[in-house]
Amino acid sequence: MKRIIKKQLLYSLIIPYILIISVTLMGYVCLYHISMERIKENHIEINNTAVNKLIREIDYGMKDVVQLSNNIGISNEISKLASIDLPMNYQDKYDIAILSKELDKRNSYTHFIEGRYIYFKEGNFIISNRYYYVPDVIYEEFHKQEGADIKKWYQELTGYFPMGKITFIGGKLAYIITPLQEESCNIITLLNTDRLNILIQDYEKMQQANLYILNEEGEVLLGLENKNEKEQLLDMKKLQEIFKEDAANMNQEVELNNKGYFVIKKSSKESGLQYLSFISKESLTYQTKHIFILLGTMVVIFISLLLVGVVLIKKNYTSIINLIKKLEAIGFSKDNRIKEDKQVVYTEVGYIGSILDMLQKDIHNQEEIVVENIISKAINGIVERKILLDNRFIVGIIEPIVKPETEKQEKKMNEFIIYNVLSEIFKGYAKVYVITLDNMYAVVMDLGEILQEGGIEYIITQLERGKRFLEKYMQIKCTISLSNVYIGIKKLYLAYQEAKRGIEYKIVLGSERIIYCVGDNEQTENYQYSMEMEFQLINYIKSGELNKAMRTIDYLFDMNFLESSLSIDGAKCFIIDLYSTLIKVAKENKITIDLMPSELLKKLDTIDEMKKAMKAIIEKICEAVETRKKINTGNKGDAIIAYIWENYADVNLNVANIADTFGFNSSYLSRFFKEQTGENLLMYINKYRVEKVKELLIGTNLTLNEIALQSGFINSVAVIRIFKKYVGITPTEYRIINKKIG
Repeated sequence: MKRIIKKQLLYSLIIPYILIISVTLMGYVCLYHISMERIKENHIEINNTAVNKLIREIDYGMKDVVQLSNNIGISNEISKLASIDLPMNYQDKYDIAILSKELDKRNSYTHFIEGRYIYFKEGNFIISNRYYYVPDVIYEEFHKQEGADIKKWYQELTGYFPMGKITFIGGKLAYIITPLQEESCNIITLLNTDRLNILIQDYEKMQQANLYILNEEGEVLLGLENKNEKEQLLDMKKLQEIFKEDAANMNQEVELNNKGYFVIKKSSKESGLQYLSFISKESLTYQTKHIFILLGTMVVIFISLLLVGVVLIKKNYTSIINLIKKLEAIGFSKDNRIKEDKQVVYTEVGYIGSILDMLQKDIHNQEEIVVENIISKAINGIVERKILLDNRFIVGIIEPIVKPETEKQEKKMNEFIIYNVLSEIFKGYAKVYVITLDNMYAVVMDLGEILQEGGIEYIITQLERGKRFLEKYMQIKCTISLSNVYIGIKKLYLAYQEAKRGIEYKIVLGSERIIYCVGDNEQTENYQYSMEMEFQLINYIKSGELNKAMRTIDYLFDMNFLESSLSIDGAKCFIIDLYSTLIKVAKENKITIDLMPSELLKKLDTIDEMKKAMKAIIEKICEAVETRKKINTGNKGDAIIAYIWENYADVNLNVANIADTFGFNSSYLSRFFKEQTGENLLMYINKYRVEKVKELLIGTNLTLNEIALQSGFINSVAVIRIFKKYVGITPTEYRIINKKIG
């Protein structure tokens, strides 16, 4: 019979293990399939998002390229030069110089442009951002190093592209368009393939995918740089089938070179470009590798537990027999045992049960000792008095306002004082126990079997008396928190946590008071501090508007602590969030803040103290902002003049250029300069340049064109016009007059 019972014990452990293992294995199999599908969906969705972002970025750049080309196509210079007669006269060359300068300026508008030139069919010449050239020169400069055939390049150059097209011209990726109003020329914009390839490579690294960009004819434009695998993919007929699909946007699975891929096809309506992204299935499988590892680990763990359980069954069964023998040896009665051998196991359990009943009676007789040990463990203190298991009790926490870092003997003395004061106050009403916990004191009041007349109101009134006594005669200012009334020692820990939680509410309710049973049931953790309010506060502070910033702080505190019931956790989060905003603004203005957010909650006890600290920080930042405003206003006028003196020889120096440099609006800059100097900004630039021209006319033998380049004028014509406007005579006349005088 013992063997049968032993098997029953064995089965009682093995069967649950087998069921757990089976269910777990089935669960992990399901989890694997679900995870694979989710990872696949998420990965494809992320890739879709990334491709769309890439399309938007490229479309944005290409939109600038197309717009700039269109603007050049409708310019007056294009119309003049389209029907030019050779040889060129002075005006033609001047128009070419203007157009070259315009090209140079427009090339810097977007990082997608590597270069631009215009081919005029009738005159068979090309204008670049430097000057005009015959086609062979442009070929040598841009296309020869690409290994392009010059005849093929010339054919591409003379084509007709009224709608514009992105294609390869002379081995370089370019956007070519024939202006609608002047069909006798083509505008060729060479695209910066290095920049585009960087965008593609960033996408491929982040998404672990291969990307190609094709034009509407299926010609591969980008995505082939130094990637053997991708070139092999492009050799497959399957890729052409993918490209010829009718759907502009689609996802599908394909097999290429014995490898599985998920293909994402996107089409840009703006540029007409096609995007093909290949995601390897292997990369998705790798992401589920941890599931296999976890599954294997769990199987090993469960089998190990099963073996350990079998060993423990045998060991514990032997221990049961040994336990009974020891109990018999020390004299326990065996009268309750059933004599029949076939019930031996049940008799053993029954026998052990009867022994436990006897032990329970002994424990009940020593109840007071047991209760003292339970209290000690429950609230981390040492209880040396008595409390009944079934009595009503209430727990309080007393926290001194100035937390003393005292020795153990002094803490015991404070505990003794608090105990005697409260024992005297509640004499005949409740038994009081006081335990020291770090820098706080836990008070347990045993109210007996019934709550006497007066109840909680009487307890709070008496505690107010005790608190006043401690403050007046013992110089102990404190905050007191009370729990609800509970019954039974099992509720002691719950009551202690409730009282401890109440102490935290001094942040909201204030210190040096009695806090009774504060709960979170009707409170919210959602504080009112929107992004719009944060931006508004930051703007007020950065602009030095102290009064508006202070009103905003008052509004936020009133809205969160007066108009709504915010929980302690919500209050802490609000304080940290708001304080972090001030720290961020302070750092931007190079102002040091002593307290970090975590330290603020430790060093300041109440909301009012924290509010005052924040207002002090705001006042400090606003003072710094106002001081910096006063300094900057006086310095910027001199800085602008110094900038003009340093850069006057730059042809691009103008009001807009200076405004960008100093972060001004152009119209505001002109008004500001006029207020600071009394002169118009453009007139000041021209006058300064004229003075430099005078120096060069007298001190050098340079030609007018050379003088123009050194003094910031586009050519000699501009020098003559501006010089005569401000001096009254031409530069040549000025040089002759001054040399005669010299």
